[in-house]
Amino acid sequence: MKVLVATVFLIGAAIAKPRAAEFPSFDFKIINGDDAELGQFPWQVSLQVGSRHNCGGSILSADRVATAAHCVEFQNPSNLRIVAGSTTYSGVNNEETVQIRQVASLDYDDSWDTPAFNWDYAILYLDEPLELNEYVSAIELGTMDDDGIVAGSTTYSGVNNEETVQIRQVASLDYDDSWDTPAFNWDYAILYLDEPLELNEYVSAIELGTMDDDGVVSLRCTASGWGYENQNQVTPLDLKFADMTALSNADCRSGLTGIDHNPDCHLCSRTSGTSICFGDSGGPLVCWEGDTPRLYGIASFVYSAGGQICVDNYPSGWARQLLVMRALTMRLAYIPLGLP
Repeated sequence: MKVLVATVFLIGAAIAKPRAAEFPSFDFKIINGDDAELGQFPWQVSLQVGSRHNCGGSILSADRVATAAHCVEFQNPSNLRIVAGSTTYSGVNNEETVQIRQVASLDYDDSWDTPAFNWDYAILYLDEPLELNEYVSAIELGTMDDDGIVAGSTTYSGVNNEETVQIRQVASLDYDDSWDTPAFNWDYAILYLDEPLELNEYVSAIELGTMDDDGVVSLRCTASGWGYENQNQVTPLDLKFADMTALSNADCRSGLTGIDHNPDCHLCSRTSGTSICFGDSGGPLVCWEGDTPRLYGIASFVYSAGGQICVDNYPSGWARQLLVMRALTMRLAYIPLGLP
């Protein structure tokens, strides 16, 4: 049996865990990934419930973070925080670079579809802006379509990154009213931090992608996160990354046989021997337009089949960056970096 599975960790009883045949269980991680270096992915954050890593996220600006809608549905923003500028999700070993912020509010799409995982994105608004630098930076959104929060740390706790890690609480959050859990449509969310991040070389915002479907399949793409490393469901302390190949809509539809694919909501990737997995949810799929990294997807779902989780020969699903662009431009009246 093949099922779609979300890529977040369950926190307490906030979301009742269903049987896999009926409903995807929320979880995610990079299978067979490599260790990331401090400052290699400065837009990456760990989104935490309390102080426990739950999902990944991408810095859009000093006070806004993008993640998956299924990561924040049913969550109170006051319980959420992000850690930036660290390779550990706790900020340990990255003390000089880590930044921590609370989520002030959040927003996700009205069309978020839980069963289908359509529109699976969210925007988080931080209570205080991050200080952007070489370790914490924003990333632009991608512009191609298919055919074409701990920050400043490489550990989700911030351990070993004490000089770079930043931790913020989530002041509020927003996701789309159309978020559909079974279909994973509109799986995105925006987190509003209680204090802006200090953007630097270890914590930075990422711009949105700019290419269409014909262009994105030609780009070099990378996934990063703190999800499970193997079938033994081991969670790494250090941030992992892996190269990913974006699929055309036709190849995605073919690979997701028997599963509804919504090309408006989902971007797919597939790489032999490597997959995102539980704990990677909400994290970025970053593709390089020349020398510029841009956000093209938010980790949303993976395949589980034959008793195996995160099967690497099936496509992984990402909420399209265009959903975030829609939220920022139409819902939030905000023009992100890299957009005209």
